[in-house]
Amino acid sequence: MREFQNKLLEAFLSLESSDLPSDEGDWYLIPDSSTRIKEKYRQSSHPGFILSGNKIGTSGYVEVWIRSTSTFGEMPEWLNHNSHFHDRTTKCNLDKDGWVGVGFPRRIGAYNLRNLVSTCHESDQIWLRSFQRCLSECRAKK
Repeated sequence: MREFQNKLLEAFLSLESSDLPSDEGDWYLIPDSSTRIKEKYRQSSHPGFILSGNKIGTSGYVEVWIRSTSTFGEMPEWLNHNSHFHDRTTKCNLDKDGWVGVGFPRRIGAYNLRNLVSTCHESDQIWLRSFQRCLSECRAKK
């Protein structure tokens, strides 16, 4: 299913690639206490995606999109995200396929953001364009 979805997105987005922004972003390992995710483990965390240039709003928060390997749904609210393959020297923890809750952004405070270190840079243009399209559709529904 994921392979089919990736091929479909690639074909669809290659036709319209000129009109979509493809901002890059970074992945961070964010403690669940910062995103108010309730897990059974006290010190658990989830990978979170933050777009480059995503500014801290006037309320002192920044949007982050959480990635999960166990929670998923239909597009545009959820977008599959393949695992990353890096050499062993990187800090990237995206070693399993997962889903990003595009329709369910979390907000983290500026104080928490400054304590985070990027674990991986997302530069997959097909996935980034897919993310932007899903984000646009989710925001249009609200």
